[in-house]
Parts: sequence; C-alpha cells; structure tokens
Amino acid sequence: MKVAGVDIGAGTAKAVIFDDDKIFHTIHPINDTWKVEAESILASALKKANLERRDLECVVVTGLVDDWEGADDYLSDVSCAANAAVHYFPSARTVIDMGAESSVVIRCDEDGIVTDYRANQKCGSGSGLFFDVIAGALELDILKIGEISLKSDKKIVMNSTCAVFAESEVVSLIHMGEKREDILMAVFDSVAEKTQALLRAIKLKEDVVFMGGVARNQGMLKAITDTFGVSVSVPENPDVAIALGAAIEAGELV
Repeated sequence: MKVAGVDIGAGTAKAVIFDDDKIFHTIHPINDTWKVEAESILASALKKANLERRDLECVVVTGLVDDWEGADDYLSDVSCAANAAVHYFPSARTVIDMGAESSVVIRCDEDGIVTDYRANQKCGSGSGLFFDVIAGALELDILKIGEISLKSDKKIVMNSTCAVFAESEVVSLIHMGEKREDILMAVFDSVAEKTQALLRAIKLKEDVVFMGGVARNQGMLKAITDTFGVSVSVPENPDVAIALGAAIEAGELV
C-alpha cells in the first residue's frame, strides 16, 4: 500500500507517505499559496520516498486547503489528530493540538473517532506565532525558549489572558527585573490554564496526547503536565502528526 497525507497549516506544510511498512515525512515553511505548497510538499515527500505520484493509491489532504485537485479526499484536521493520536498511543482519549495560529482539544474513542472538541482559534495565545512574539520580546531564539524555561525557580502569575496584551506584560516584567526563564514559564503556565478551561468543556479523559509544532517545546509540555496533573505523551515528530492522520485515512480508503 502506497498512500499519502498532506497537511497545510498556517505556518508549515507537511506530508507523510506510507510505502507498505515504511514511512516518509517532510515539512517546510509556508511561502506560497496553499495549493502551491500542497503540490510542493507532496513532491518533496515523493522524492524522499523515491516514488512517483502515479505510485500513490490515495492522497488525503487536511488543513487550510480543501479543494486541491491533487488530493483524492479531504479530512478535517481534528479527525486527523484523533487518527494520529490513537495510532501512536492506542489508549489515547484526549488530544491537544497546538499549531502556528490555533489550539484545539479533542476527545476521541478507541477507534480514533472524534466524540467532542473545542478550538481556541479566535485567540492567538497557545499558538506557535504567539510564542514567536514572546521570544522576540525577550530577545531569545524561539527554539531555545522551552529549554530556558526549565531553569525557572520562581512562580510568576501572568495577569493578561489575551495574547495581544501579553507581550506588553512581558516587557513590563523585564523592566521589573524578572528573569527570562521565570517569565517564560509564567507564559507557558498561563497557556496551560487556558487550555485546561477548554478541556473542562470536553471532560478530559486519560490518556492525553500533545501534538503540533508547539509539542516540541519542553517548557510547554511541563506546564501542561503540571497544570493538568496527568501524564502527557508526545508522539515522535509531533509537528507532522496531522499529516500522518491524513495518511491513515488514505490507507483506509484504499
């Protein structure tokens, strides 16, 4: 079986190819229109797998493009997240997906069928772009803020719950002499608390899986684990998990 899943997000394009028992994946930043990016990322994945487009039996697309002629079908990113979570962790029942511009919490059953979900799309807090802004305000490399936050030894409570005002509060905390690691952990804690509010609406059930590009951030993972008081699993390559969920759907359609 040779199938593919393509995920077009706000910040990156991802593709996963199943070639029998082998898996290939690619990811790159969004630089063009979503349809162009879909073509480009699939071509990159095919090259990596040493395959041609005609070799693929089915391609499923998800994310921000739903009318791409290069796909055989479309599946929502929420359903793809549930597919991927249960694929990685069969006992998964709750999924947290944090991407570039939004965060979503999902309840699913043992078959990866979505039973409930809530999205935080109207607020940038908890998104990759939000953390880019915070890293910029602190003059830190976005790839290092998670590691730096783990050095925190002081609890700071963020008053701003809105991403628009959080940057100003971060600047104020810097001027007050607070350490960057403590500010970062305060930011992550505030996002975890907002996520917890979403999870109350769908009634969190273990096991919990954290995916999306933000899941690579160890500080955010710690904040979520501490706030929820439960063990949280992160799949290998969490930023391509949605594309993998689309590829799983493609396999089921063959």
